[in-house]
Amino acid sequence: MKYVAFFRNVNLGHPKSPTRVQLEDSFVSAGAKTAQSFQTNGTLIFSADNEKTALKVLEAACRRLKSACGLEEPAFICGLPHLAKLVAADPFAGVDMEDVYQCCASFMPSNAKRLF
Repeated sequence: MKYVAFFRNVNLGHPKSPTRVQLEDSFVSAGAKTAQSFQTNGTLIFSADNEKTALKVLEAACRRLKSACGLEEPAFICGLPHLAKLVAADPFAGVDMEDVYQCCASFMPSNAKRLF
């Protein structure tokens, strides 16, 4: 199964952020079958047998990234099939793009705490 790892406040290669190689290697070293970064913000697709294993991979990868480059930003995962369904639902259908710069989505873990 494929999962997407989302990190907050990451800019690959900048201080306290990993390089692309460090990010991918941290997941493979943590047990992911495959790992591929595809954006400079640290978003990464990786493979694991199931969600429980994927969470363990994420936790271990985060520990490795903290040690390697000082990364302490929050991270969470989402199954790729779920994201594919969201895209297929076309959430911005009907939006008049004339007055919109860009349509974006933000993802958060379900246990995120509201701070205000």
